[in-house]
Order: sequence, then structure tokens, then C-alpha cells
Amino acid sequence: MTELANLQALFQDHVMRGRSGNVEVFVGDQKASAQERAGVYSEAYRLRLIEILRVDFPGLCALLAVEDFDALGLRYLDAYPSRYPTVRCFGQDLPSFLVSDTVLAGRNYLAEMAMFEWARGKAFDAANAVIASVEALGAVPAAEWPSVRLEFHPSLQTTVCTWNIGPIWRAVNADEPVPAPRRLDKPEHLALWRSDLTIYWRSLSDSEVWAMDTFASGRSFADVCDGLCDWITVEEVPVATAGMLRQWITEGLVSKIRTSE
Repeated sequence: MTELANLQALFQDHVMRGRSGNVEVFVGDQKASAQERAGVYSEAYRLRLIEILRVDFPGLCALLAVEDFDALGLRYLDAYPSRYPTVRCFGQDLPSFLVSDTVLAGRNYLAEMAMFEWARGKAFDAANAVIASVEALGAVPAAEWPSVRLEFHPSLQTTVCTWNIGPIWRAVNADEPVPAPRRLDKPEHLALWRSDLTIYWRSLSDSEVWAMDTFASGRSFADVCDGLCDWITVEEVPVATAGMLRQWITEGLVSKIRTSE
């Protein structure tokens, strides 16, 4: 390794990992020692990444005191050093980190908020795709309805909440007083997706969750109708399922409608 490359590697190691043992290769002056000068870059690096977390997780930030969020950011950085050229990926492991973080143990709503907010980010970053039209659904011949299969928009994300994450997020987004975390009577499934540059989300019924998962696995309209008999009567199933498809298409959740294998 050349002398310059070695110096660059040492500097990167100090900045990214805060290792102070290699500062002797740097030069101090009357204004600041080598330790202080190198420390400026190391501190700035950490502050910048914590600020990225604040931007990506405003709901999580609102649920923690400033000093607690900063401390969380530093613990996360130690456990998951940034590995990508773009800072957009830096927070991807924060939800799972919060699940096992012993410092904030018992505050499960924090991990759920982080999961919700990361799902929003994934929906925003997802690839563009065509959106199926209601007219295309209406053009499907009656004989081919049993074989209808769907391809969902790449931005569609789902998450499950056992706390009142939705109301908390709405308050944060509207800059209103944040309600206290409260455990829900039953888990709530949420769908999140992008339309143009706006992220939308709403809750899903149990039957809708099952139908969405079944279509996503490549199964057909007939398969979904069979399964929905666990929730509604056989007579109601075809109309209810068709109505569900129309809602998804109107909302922009579906990219393609297929009628063959």
C-alpha cells in the first residue's frame, strides 16, 4: 500500500470508527492538536449520520427525548457502521436494532414506529411502474375472471402494528401534539404505497390482508374467492372480491392484471 493510500485508510478508520490510536500520523498546530483536528472530522461524521436518522425517522424522534435519540443513534452506528456510498441506506437496520436494544427495552412501540417509517421510505424509493386501470379490469371477459392474477405496484409495502402508530404518525406529520403510545386491542395491518411523489397508507381488514397475500403469491381470483368464504358467504364472495380489486386499482396498488399462467 502506498504512503498516501495508507494515510487515507488510517484517516477513514479514525473518522468512521473513532479510533484514536492512529492520530500520530496527523499534524497538529498551535490552534489544535492532532487529536483535536482529527476529532473534528470524526464528530462531524457521527453528527451527520444522526441527523440522517432524524430525517428518516421523525416519528421515532418525536417519541424520544433529544439526548435519548442521539444516544440511540450512536449505539446504532457502533452496531451497524454505514456500508454504502449513499446515506439513504444507513437506517435500514434500525427497526431490527430497536427490537434487541437493551437500553430501550420494553418500549416496543419504538421498533414499530421505525418499521412503519422505513416502510414509507421503501415505498418512496421503489421503482416506477405502470398502474392498472379500472377499464382494464372491466374489459376482462366473464369466462376469464377465475384465472385473473395481479401484479402489485413495486411501492406497495405492508407492516403490522400492535400500538397506535397511525395516530402518532398523523400527529407528528401535522405538527400536532403527539398522543401517548397505547397498545391496540388487536394487531393492525397497514398498507403503504406511493402515487406520484406522495406516500399513502391505510389499515387493512383481516380478509383483505389474506387476499392481498394470496394474490401476491401468484394465485388466482378463483383461489382468493375460495379462501374468502372463511369471512363472508359464498354468494357474497365474487362481488366482494371484485370490489376489493377495484379499490386496489383505484388506489394505484396494482400494476398488471393477467388472465393466463
